[in-house]
Amino acid sequence: MPKFKLKPKSTAVKARRRSSVGRQLETMQLEARCMLASSLYVDFGFGFPDEVMYFTPADMADSGVNGPGNLFHQPPGDVISLARTVRELNLDYDGDGTANQADATLLGNRVIN
Repeated sequence: MPKFKLKPKSTAVKARRRSSVGRQLETMQLEARCMLASSLYVDFGFGFPDEVMYFTPADMADSGVNGPGNLFHQPPGDVISLARTVRELNLDYDGDGTANQADATLLGNRVIN
């Protein structure tokens, strides 16, 4: 069996290690800053009747609705719940062999966190 001999470490490597050991981390005082903040409200549609929310372009154009006037560019609009989407696409996130509400809840929690 061949024998391998390790080369000694160079003095440059040793010097770098010694000099970095004595370094201290520094912080700098920055100017005061104003940061923009917003809230995003997410609804996965778990409470939609029949797992679908139906609306018309007129519903979205209502001044009391805080949303776009033409959400999907195709009347009438409908938004399906995350649970229905998970089932229709057969997304089994928990590995139990079925795509169901538990998978939708797991996905929703991953999106939020």
